[in-house]
Amino acid sequence: MKYLMIAISFMFLSNLAFGQKVKIKKNEVSVNKELYCYLEKGGNGIMTHRTYSLQALDRKELMFLKSYMIPIKEGLNQVYFVVTITETDETFEVAHTFDFKKDFIKGLYKHEVIKDNKINEAGLKLFKREFGGEFKKEYTEQANQYAKTKPEVIVIDRTDRNYNQTDNYIIVDRDKTAHLFISGGRVKQNFKQIATFKVKEEKVDRKKLDVIYIYNINNQLVAKGYTDNFEKSVRIVTLKDNKQHFSTSKSSFDSDKVEATMELLIKYLYI
Repeated sequence: MKYLMIAISFMFLSNLAFGQKVKIKKNEVSVNKELYCYLEKGGNGIMTHRTYSLQALDRKELMFLKSYMIPIKEGLNQVYFVVTITETDETFEVAHTFDFKKDFIKGLYKHEVIKDNKINEAGLKLFKREFGGEFKKEYTEQANQYAKTKPEVIVIDRTDRNYNQTDNYIIVDRDKTAHLFISGGRVKQNFKQIATFKVKEEKVDRKKLDVIYIYNINNQLVAKGYTDNFEKSVRIVTLKDNKQHFSTSKSSFDSDKVEATMELLIKYLYI
């Protein structure tokens, strides 16, 4: 597996990388006590929206990094970065590691990717050969493989007072960018109520999970979201077509998880 090889390479760098000592403080990156480059962090601090701007000593941006997360299964997410070379718009992917920033810098330093405040193409080629890969494809295949080996089975109890037929959903075309207001079991958009929800703790596959029930304005059960109390990822099952989706919230608060679930349902016109 490519990710395993990358992890081994980064471990090798961490242990043996020519005695490199990387220090990052206030955006300044030093290698062996000498200023090497600048690394400015952006995004909102959450792993799914983290960005970095790597700059030369003259503060000219050389690379822009943006993280992406793919949920594999309950409690397991894989993260990778898309690296964009600012001057050429060339992109490639690298895997996230435990100490990503320092590992990334050590790889650049090892292959002399930065020379005279510019990208050294020969060094970049070596760096990409060692650390680059198709991680989005690999992680998506992992998620799909897991879904195949553990299919979602939904049993609907028609005697349940909360059950409503889903055959005749009324789908309303909505502004997919309008802000959602989540409060008191209600979801509003542009000051109009578009859905209701409730969150219950239930046992799923012998594990206690929070289950988010989403209802449309006709009180039809549209979707169920499964999430661990401390996780940001939500596995969403839409009852109309019994399809499985994944979404990641801004935090582990219920309101943010409901918002992430609603955004997905609105995007794909389930509600």
